[in-house]
Amino acid sequence: PFTPALSDFRGDAILSPSDIAINQTPRTNLTSKREAFLLHKYTNLLAPWADIFDSRQHCKRLVPRLCLHIPMMRYAVLALSARHQAIVTKGTELEASYYHGKSLELVIDALSAPEETYDETHLVTVAILRHYEELGNDDDHRTHLLGTVRLLRTVSKFSLSGGLGETASWWILRQDIYVALVHKQPLSVDLSTYDQASAFDLEDDGSYSNMVVLLVARILQLLHSPSHSTDISAWETLETETDAWWNAKPDTFQPIFHEEPDLSQNRAFPTMCMVSSAPMAGLAYYHVAKVLISMHKPLSPKLSGFHAAKTRQEAEINVIHHLSQAIGLSASNGELENATFETHHL
Repeated sequence: PFTPALSDFRGDAILSPSDIAINQTPRTNLTSKREAFLLHKYTNLLAPWADIFDSRQHCKRLVPRLCLHIPMMRYAVLALSARHQAIVTKGTELEASYYHGKSLELVIDALSAPEETYDETHLVTVAILRHYEELGNDDDHRTHLLGTVRLLRTVSKFSLSGGLGETASWWILRQDIYVALVHKQPLSVDLSTYDQASAFDLEDDGSYSNMVVLLVARILQLLHSPSHSTDISAWETLETETDAWWNAKPDTFQPIFHEEPDLSQNRAFPTMCMVSSAPMAGLAYYHVAKVLISMHKPLSPKLSGFHAAKTRQEAEINVIHHLSQAIGLSASNGELENATFETHHL
C-alpha cells in the first residue's frame, strides 16, 4: 500500500533533517509508562519555554515525535523532565542523571564528527541539555561537551533555515546571552546572519521580541570588544535602535493592567499584567538592554566635572528604573511560567 511522506504534502519542498529522521529512521517506542509521563511533561510544560517566541511551536510539535527516532534527543528530553520534576517535588535526581548520562554519551559521539554533518537535531539536543544544566545547581552552567564550541560556531546558519532549526538557533542564542550575563564572558554564538533570519519576515509578537533579543546580543558583543570603552558611536547606535524598538512596539506589548509602585500599599514594584508570554519576555529583554547600555556606555570626553557627575547619576537612575520594570513584569505575570522563567534568567 502507498504510504504518504511529508514531501507529498509539500510539493517539491526539500526535506529537513527532522523530516528525514521521522520518515527514514526506525521508530522506537518508549519503554515504560514513566517515560511516557516524562515526555508528556516536556510537551505540555517545558517545550513552551523553548517556543516562547515561536508562534508555530516547533519544539512542542516536532521534538516529541523526533524523540521516537533519535535516541540522544529522547534521553535529553527525559533527563530535562525528570530534573524539573525532582526540583519541584524536592526529590532525588538519580533518574535525571541516568538519562543525562545516556544522552551525553550519544551527543559526544555525534559531535566528534565533522562540523558539516551537524544538523538541527544536534542543535536541539544540545539546547535541551543546556536547559537541563540551567535548571540545576551546577557550579558551571556551560555544557562542556566535546565539540559543543564547534557546534555553537555553526548556530548562525540555522537562523536562516526556518522551522525547528531556526527556533533552536534563537533558543541557543538566548541561552548564550544568559551565560554571558552570569559569567561576564563574551558570546560564543556568531551573530552574523541573525538579522537575515526568516523570523523577521513574520509579523507576530515572537518575531518582534526576537529583534530585541538580537539587540541584547549585539550589546554584549560590543561590551566584550576591545573598543567597548571608547566607541561612543557604536553605543549610541545600539541605544537608538533599542529606543526605536520600544517606540514602535505593537499594542500587544502594552500591559492589560498597570499600577505604579506604592509603598503605602506594600507595592515596591510596578504591576504590569501582560496578555501573553512573548510580549512579556520581549519587554524583559528590552529592560536588560537598557540596563546594559546605562551601565556601560562610556561618557563623552567632552563632559567633565559637574556634567559628567550628572550624566553618571542619570545612568544610575535609569538602571534602577529598568531593573524595577523587569522585576515588576516577572512578579505580575507568575501564571505565565515560561515567560517568568526567561525573566529569571535575565
